[in-house]
Amino acid sequence: MKTYEKVLLKSITTIIVLVYIIISMNLRVYASNTQNTLIDGTVVEKISNPDAREGETDGLIDGGDRETSYAWAMATRGDYVYIGTNKNIVGGIANTFVQSMVSSGIPEDTAWELVNSMTNNEIPRPETEEGGQIFKCNINTGDIEVIYTAPKDVAFRMGIEFDGDLYFCSFSSDTSADNYIYKIDENDNITIAFTSKTGTSLRAACIYEDSLLFGGVDSRQELDQGDEDCQKLAILQKDANDDTKWERIADYKDFKDYATDPAAFSNVSSPIWDMCVYDGYVWASLPNSAGIVMYKGHPAEGNEPANEYGWYWTEVIGKYNGVNNLGLADDVDGYTGDEAGLVTMAATPFTFKDGLYLMNFDNTITATATAVGGILSSLSSSNAKASDYLKPMYITLNNPQKLWKYDDASGKFVEVTGFSKYMKDNCIEYIWRTETYNNKLYLTTMDSAVLYNYTKNLKGSNFTDLTETEFSEFVNRIDNLISILQGLGVEGEQLKIIEELLENIKSFLQEYVEVANDNDKFFKFVIENESLINQVEALGNGSNSILDMADEELKALYNRVDWTGLKMYSFIAKTVENDVWGFDLLVSSDGENFELVTDNGFGDKYNYGGRSLIATDKGLYIGTANPFYGAQLWRLTDGSEQEDNKNPNDDDQNQNQNPTPDNPDKNNQNSIKDPTIAPDDLPAAGISYMIVIGAVVIGILAFLGYKYNKYKNLLKF
Repeated sequence: MKTYEKVLLKSITTIIVLVYIIISMNLRVYASNTQNTLIDGTVVEKISNPDAREGETDGLIDGGDRETSYAWAMATRGDYVYIGTNKNIVGGIANTFVQSMVSSGIPEDTAWELVNSMTNNEIPRPETEEGGQIFKCNINTGDIEVIYTAPKDVAFRMGIEFDGDLYFCSFSSDTSADNYIYKIDENDNITIAFTSKTGTSLRAACIYEDSLLFGGVDSRQELDQGDEDCQKLAILQKDANDDTKWERIADYKDFKDYATDPAAFSNVSSPIWDMCVYDGYVWASLPNSAGIVMYKGHPAEGNEPANEYGWYWTEVIGKYNGVNNLGLADDVDGYTGDEAGLVTMAATPFTFKDGLYLMNFDNTITATATAVGGILSSLSSSNAKASDYLKPMYITLNNPQKLWKYDDASGKFVEVTGFSKYMKDNCIEYIWRTETYNNKLYLTTMDSAVLYNYTKNLKGSNFTDLTETEFSEFVNRIDNLISILQGLGVEGEQLKIIEELLENIKSFLQEYVEVANDNDKFFKFVIENESLINQVEALGNGSNSILDMADEELKALYNRVDWTGLKMYSFIAKTVENDVWGFDLLVSSDGENFELVTDNGFGDKYNYGGRSLIATDKGLYIGTANPFYGAQLWRLTDGSEQEDNKNPNDDDQNQNQNPTPDNPDKNNQNSIKDPTIAPDDLPAAGISYMIVIGAVVIGILAFLGYKYNKYKNLLKF
């Protein structure tokens, strides 16, 4: 190679390498970008651990803490947002399974290895000896610090500001433990303002006519004779002058028709679920295994019959109000049978633009725990039946969440259909919190897909004990059935339809054997065959079916397959596969029509819930539920904030433009994209930077060409 060519090649190679390095650095900068523009100029930015990515240790403290799983409650005061958290809530549930295996003789480490293999190492093993913590975030600087750490098994489920002080109520995973209302004064000194002995969590709070109210259990009550089975339900009012004095305005007798329900005693739930103030009343919802209950109350007036505290309470949702059935179900008795304890068992009332709304919860924790427990049991026992342990999950997914608005004229709660369309064909099981910000309603959900995906560990053997030889016999018996049908005179179009179905069943059984031991293949297999599985399952129901004409041997083989379990699993698998994982954040200007801000947990599928919301003059703060890698804190702004409203990291970040499509179907939308997907996704500043570099490269090459043309005759080749 000539000297000139060597010099030119070396120069070009050097330039290309430099450009590659610069572009790669540029890509990495944008890959860690945590500020994203969404609908109508709305911007969200990650405040806590801004460089942590999906699947990396996260949490509210610098460096992360996977066991800080929920930003469970929020309150704001001055320049700070206060955040109450819990510790490893899903890990604690997993540990329950582990300890049950340990009691049966399995070493604890081995049991955890089994759980980790089922959950893809996504659930942190409980190690901390601490309880939940209270953090505070400076809304001007983004700095987050811990101001209080609770004893083990204590967490913080509700926060509220009142008269300059903050009040956080506690939750305990131990039903025999005490629960508290903590007060945080202006100097962040923390004291216990109220203690409920051996109660369940105090979750509900509101401010009514300049008084602070909390709802839950008051263990100071004395139950009347014959009421020993009642939970000590209570709504408490703080004394105007003494933070340690709390008087009841309602007790268990006001809600006696529902005070013995199991949901009132569950530490997972809360006996008074939530409260708000509307039209001069306190509206209080109660969880119930047959569906939500709601009462409204105010100080008695005129001839209204007052309780012993001077308040009058009436049922708004339940068995006895005559307008809104228990759980807002079609039946006055609410959800019974298989749906009891799973569907709409809790709901949160809230107000927006002079209207009263109600949003519901399904029992996803029980659904997940039952499924995971069943799968674990199936590993050591053939008696675990898939249709039993998948049923709760199947039921909750078949009952989409709803938002209702109260009609003042009729007293009836009416479904908000403009919201309902976002709740279909996905794994949303909670509508979790709401907040009004800049005259718009923001609403978050919980998406259980990341939990329900653990059913992917199911194999063909979970649904039948048939051997390969017996599967072949099954196929042969179907051929015999076709001959039997022909012999019985079935012919024409009817025979054609039946033969087609039976041939499809034969193909299904043959492929079943091939994919039965491969989790991923089996998962896809049941999705692809959902319609056929439903048809085959229906053959075993009712009379006058094809199965009635089969011989006893074929019927016996059919009955050794859990077709109902397969039907449930195919539906669950399809829903999980098609869902966009991660919580949804929706916004509405009128309370009737909604659009998505995000449907993927701000680009992190492990953010399965938007757990807490609080509005400030520097933006709307969103605390996530992420029990896998740690809770996160985000801030949303829409351009109406003060000009000096900047995130402390803004100078180092660039904006990732990502308009939301017009299509309202959430499963076709991704509100936040990975900025490293394609060059087209690079921000404008990055593209400009690359253009400048390209121009420099072209200039250098042109210069070298010019030099070559000028001096080529002088060079010796």
